[in-house]
Amino acid sequence: MASQQPAPPSDGRGALNWILLVARSLACTLEVFLHNPSTFGARYLQLQSLVGVGLIFFFPVFFEREDPRPMFVYAGVFFFACCVIRAKASLRRARGAPEEHSYYNGTPSLMRLFRSSSEMHVKGAVEPVLVALLGFALTEWNHPLGCYLVIAAVGLMLSVRASQRVDRARALDMNDAFHDQRRISAQWRRMRRD
Repeated sequence: MASQQPAPPSDGRGALNWILLVARSLACTLEVFLHNPSTFGARYLQLQSLVGVGLIFFFPVFFEREDPRPMFVYAGVFFFACCVIRAKASLRRARGAPEEHSYYNGTPSLMRLFRSSSEMHVKGAVEPVLVALLGFALTEWNHPLGCYLVIAAVGLMLSVRASQRVDRARALDMNDAFHDQRRISAQWRRMRRD
């Protein structure tokens, strides 16, 4: 009897995971330029950076009559920025400096200009808007690069929103666990008195 492969989930989680991977990969291709390279987590640039390079190289396919060279230059600069970030993370680890979360996507360089805004507001609203405006402006010079930046800005916004939802769910889980522990502790104390 041949072994059967499990059926893919029918609730859409698989498709959602693919969408989030693409959004995070698009975001990654911007974050390496928008965030301080010394602040990235040691494990941030993994699968999403590889998918990001693939997206950059694949994107000109949609613009057959346009010049793809600016996209290839962008891919090269992205690769160089990833190398700088990896080198800084290795240097930080070698020095024994305190580590951020290993998947941290860096501190926004724009935080210096938007001091009264939260980091998540800068990452999820300010950066996507500025990148989209830059993309719209660049479409006059190179249509593929400009359109890519606009789409990547949407990916950046979706990625930040997804991270916020995950953080909120984890905070709710911690709150629930805290209340459960209080209730169980009270029950345990009553049992000890009996």
